[in-house]
Amino acid sequence: QGTANRSGEQFAYVATGSHGLAIIDASRFNNPILLGQLDLAGDVTDLAVDPNSQQVALAAGSAGLHLVDVSDPRSPRWVRTLRTATNHVEVVDGIAYVTYGGQLQAYELVTGELLEQLTISDGNLTGLAREARRLVTMDDRRQLRVIELSQNGMELRGQTTLQYGAGRLFVGGGIA
Repeated sequence: QGTANRSGEQFAYVATGSHGLAIIDASRFNNPILLGQLDLAGDVTDLAVDPNSQQVALAAGSAGLHLVDVSDPRSPRWVRTLRTATNHVEVVDGIAYVTYGGQLQAYELVTGELLEQLTISDGNLTGLAREARRLVTMDDRRQLRVIELSQNGMELRGQTTLQYGAGRLFVGGGIA
């Protein structure tokens, strides 16, 4: 995942598996520069950046959800680990949405408080993507679901069964 700052620098944040997090200066695509790294417990398979709080949420399986301060990209700083198993993560307005098994959970980034939990599948969620204030999930039973994020929390808006699927997701321009 990537972000840009006010001075035009572009950063790439990379989930590095059993090594944790790497931050790359990607301002010059032909000369990427490693700025900082942070070793974290578990196998980090997904991450999401909150540019407002300058935190990265990292899904690390049974090791939990790691929250890292990246205000100084050369020296990322571990903030806390939430003791919840995670496979996927997306961040919207300071809230980390994580999946594990058939659960979708919402955690406040600053406090780590569990805000909401929603069981959306009897199977295992295999993908999570976001566009604006919607999350899209896929499970191992080929169920694609759309969840609306509002002041009232998470609300299942629709679902369909696909003939093929059960993998990772990308959502853009209203298309999953």
